[in-house]
Amino acid sequence: MKWIAKYDFNQLYQLTDQATALDPMSAFRFERFKAPNENTIILIGNKDLNSFDSSQIGDQTVILISKDRGKSYQELTLPEQEMRWIDTSNDYSLVEAQNRLPDNSKKISQYLLDNNNLKLVKNR
Repeated sequence: MKWIAKYDFNQLYQLTDQATALDPMSAFRFERFKAPNENTIILIGNKDLNSFDSSQIGDQTVILISKDRGKSYQELTLPEQEMRWIDTSNDYSLVEAQNRLPDNSKKISQYLLDNNNLKLVKNR
């Protein structure tokens, strides 16, 4: 079995313990992770916007991708409030996210993620 790296989310935001009150581990809620190949790790979930900026409220969909077995991560954000699911292959991932509308209905969006260059394209 090959192990992935242990990662400190404070490194992602270049934080020190004294620099800020932000606790990245409480700001994120990860729903799932996928490993489409032995080097790539994809975490999907939501981040609490208020944890990063006190003038904002609500959540934002976030995808964290590591191409080096968890040693570093790149953050991709989507405009939607909630992550629904991700389905991966070696080269591409299909991502679905949603917004809750004022009448409590849902607007679902799908994206195609190129796992190689980390580009997102909205499908609908």
